[in-house]
Amino acid sequence: MSREISNLSIDKKDGDSKPIGDFDVETHANEIRQSVLLQIAFDRIILDEAHVIRNPKSGVSQSVCRLRAVRRWAVTGTPVQNKELDMYSLLRFLRVSPFDQLTVYLILVTLHEKGVIQLIFKGMEALGRFFKG
Repeated sequence: MSREISNLSIDKKDGDSKPIGDFDVETHANEIRQSVLLQIAFDRIILDEAHVIRNPKSGVSQSVCRLRAVRRWAVTGTPVQNKELDMYSLLRFLRVSPFDQLTVYLILVTLHEKGVIQLIFKGMEALGRFFKG
């Protein structure tokens, strides 16, 4: 965290304040939506326990995706288990273009499920062999 913001605190409703470095996005998603955090361009955001954003409609997921940063890390020990959309939320947070757009992601998942992507790769391999040959 840069020196300029290391001492910055967020006032909670109960009168306490908490350093940004210790801000718990899971329990404070509503505060992030309207907080000074959205006005800061961070050098790096490390999202620990990143699986908590697996629901792209949740307040936590939407809030952390709105934060601005040069670099983004997502750390989780929990594998994607339930559905493909869980992975989309991580890609959106990491801003992996074009997969951070829901329509593109859903199209690619559908094509993969139907085996179309494998056919495309096989076709590309055949073309490669043809032109080398």
